[in-house]
Amino acid sequence: MYKLIVLLIIPIVCFSQTSNQDKYQILDYKAFRKEVDLKNILLIDVRTPKEFNESHIEGAVNVDFYQEDVLNSFFKSLDNTKPVYIYCRSGNRSRKTSDKLIDKGFIEIYDLKGGYLNWVTNQKKEN
Repeated sequence: MYKLIVLLIIPIVCFSQTSNQDKYQILDYKAFRKEVDLKNILLIDVRTPKEFNESHIEGAVNVDFYQEDVLNSFFKSLDNTKPVYIYCRSGNRSRKTSDKLIDKGFIEIYDLKGGYLNWVTNQKKEN
C-alpha cells in the first residue's frame, strides 16, 4: 500500500512544479524589437565585451555573463520589480542569466529568442 501511495504522489509533485522558463518570456524578434523601439527599457547584453564592442543593440548595457561577480553585483543593484530585457549571441547565456534572475526574485524578464544572431538576421531582412 505504501509503495502505491508513493507511486501516485511522485507524478503529482513532478508535474505540479514549474520550471524557471515558465517565469520569463522568450520574445520573438518582432515583439522584442517593438519593446526596444517604443519604450525606455533596461536592455542587457550578456555577451563578452569583445562581442559587445563589435556590434550590439542600441541602448544595451553590457554585463559579461562570464564575469559572475560583476553580473551578480549589477543585478543586485537593480529593482527586481522592473522589467528586464536580455539577450546574448544565440540565446543560451541569456536563458541561463534569466534563470539566475528568477532565483534573485526578478518577476518580469524578457529574453530575445535566438539572441543577437536572430536580431542581425531580421535587421538584414528589413533593409
